[in-house]
Amino acid sequence: GSFNNLVLTGDTSIISSAHEIDLQSVGDSTNYLQFNVDFNDRPVIKGMGPVGGIAIESDSGALVSIVLSEDINNWAEIKWSKTFGHMVLGSKGTIRFLSSGDWDDGIEVKTVAGIPEITTFGDANLKITSSSGEIDFDDENLTTTGDLTAASSTLSGNLDVTGTGTFESLTTVFSVDIANGDFADDSVWTKNHMTLIHHVMVIIKKFFRQGNYWGLCLLPLRQSNWQVSPGLRLGLLVLLLLIPGLSL
Repeated sequence: GSFNNLVLTGDTSIISSAHEIDLQSVGDSTNYLQFNVDFNDRPVIKGMGPVGGIAIESDSGALVSIVLSEDINNWAEIKWSKTFGHMVLGSKGTIRFLSSGDWDDGIEVKTVAGIPEITTFGDANLKITSSSGEIDFDDENLTTTGDLTAASSTLSGNLDVTGTGTFESLTTVFSVDIANGDFADDSVWTKNHMTLIHHVMVIIKKFFRQGNYWGLCLLPLRQSNWQVSPGLRLGLLVLLLLIPGLSL
């Protein structure tokens, strides 16, 4: 029958049908809600019509929210804040993200002691990719085309520089520590050492320009493989102090 109002007064009011129930409004028989039960015996609310989707609105001036709640201690909420203009996905517990039909591996988001954490569960490793590079935690490789800033770094392989650039220290001391190599036998070059060697090279150039070829005696003062010894640095410093009239 037709009527303006339907009021159900039972303690548990039931609208029942052996088929789907369509809820149409404003005279629209094309776009409406359909209530049904799926093959897993789950209740379904389906938006009918070519537009697709279901819009949930609120007349609150502050927010629109959907709360999934079992009790006060077990709930999740999807909320759009009209006041701040952002969406909030919240939960009393950990939030898991599952995708691609894989129910065993995924990402967890949780907050521990006030610090948000992103972790994985299952046998999954984490990979973060973008158009500029990726971080693959499977083999812990880091690939980036930007700057990398670190308080310290340990390399178990080679450090290869394929372009033109500067390898420098922004502090007063720059050290290169090598356990077994040909760069420096006493392991450490500081900024002062590098400055001293620069000055000595200027002196040698002046000797050659002035025809003072006894400067060649400096060349044997080296160890094998061109390692620079502390004695050589001391000898060059003494030479620098003993030669008057040379302006650097």
